Amino acid sequence: MEHYFIVVINFIQKRVDYLDNRVYGNWDDSHFKKLAISIRYNMSDYLDRFEHPLAADLVSYDIINVKFPWQTSKPTLDCGVFAMVHMLNYDGEIFESQLDNAKIRRTMRAEICAALVLCDINNIRKEIIQKIHEFNEIKASIRDKLWMIYKEQDNIRKETARLKV
Repeated sequence: MEHYFIVVINFIQKRVDYLDNRVYGNWDDSHFKKLAISIRYNMSDYLDRFEHPLAADLVSYDIINVKFPWQTSKPTLDCGVFAMVHMLNYDGEIFESQLDNAKIRRTMRAEICAALVLCDINNIRKEIIQKIHEFNEIKASIRDKLWMIYKEQDNIRKETARLKV
């Protein structure tokens, strides 16, 4: 199973911020902290190639597991929603959100999908929209068939009840 999280190189506060919707029992030994450490080193190497003045300092930045009120130890499929909202809103400080509400996350998921599909730079937008139309036609056809079956069963039920009288 895939999991999405955000690692922010926070040059202003000289730290690496790890943003995740999960709560870890032992963060210091977690696979995700090791990934954040690896990202910190790789970013330092990348900046060093361009002789960036902060490249050497970056490896000494502390990695902070940023705590949010909506973090949970329960499994959720919404880590992508959390990651997208973190990318949109995180500026080095905790921000207000209703990410702890599953219904709101479901709405956000739909809004994110729609924004990605309808975005002007989406090279396959027309093809996706066409597939959505095709899907909706199939769904309507299935719904109509199910309605006909239901009505037929209802008529049989009514006729059977009438004959028993």
